Amino acid sequence: MPDPGTLPDDPLDLVERLLQAQEELSARVDAMEEQLGRGSDEEPEDLDEWVAWLIPTYKLQRVLHDWRSQPGIVRELSALMKAHIEVIGKRKGFDDVVWHGHLGSMVARIQALRERSTQDRHDAATQGGALAGILRKSAPNDDATQAIPTQP
Repeated sequence: MPDPGTLPDDPLDLVERLLQAQEELSARVDAMEEQLGRGSDEEPEDLDEWVAWLIPTYKLQRVLHDWRSQPGIVRELSALMKAHIEVIGKRKGFDDVVWHGHLGSMVARIQALRERSTQDRHDAATQGGALAGILRKSAPNDDATQAIPTQP
């Protein structure tokens, strides 16, 4: 195999090397996705069990109290669990520190998601209340309707 740092004289050789490198990288990515279960958006089989461990371990009761009912939170937790499995397999250098950083980022994203959701509900209630007030003001007055004579 020629030295990867040298360019071949024939441009077709360069194209062949690039295609070979692409195939090798693609195969490596496929193998990693298969190993980590990231080939699809499916959640890990034991996500419930893992979250049951995660909540008391990191005191996340308030953050994750109804996580199953929130699809965005389920996706966050699925990704975090896959990363945790990968870190457990390696346990080198700063892997644990990096994972804990991602845990903190996930908690911040979930809290922001909950705040947006609460604000959206508040906005909808406020807008709904304002609309109801406008409709009440434009609705015919019951007393005025009563005063209109009707024919027997």
